[in-house]
Amino acid sequence: MGVLEYSAERHLQVIKDEGYALGCRDTENKLQPQIDSLTKEKEEADKKVKEAVKENEYLKQLLKENNIEI
Repeated sequence: MGVLEYSAERHLQVIKDEGYALGCRDTENKLQPQIDSLTKEKEEADKKVKEAVKENEYLKQLLKENNIEI
């Protein structure tokens, strides 16, 4: 086989792969605002959970200090 031999099958695969990559990139660009929004919501939720855990530990400590069992 020569170096310059043309392969239609390979050519079609390259075109398909390039089209797929472009489609993925376009979809990612369209979804990026939603991804950013969800990331921000998750960070805020994580912060609230962390604060709630901290408050819960504080309340447990107060109960223990005052010999109150529930």
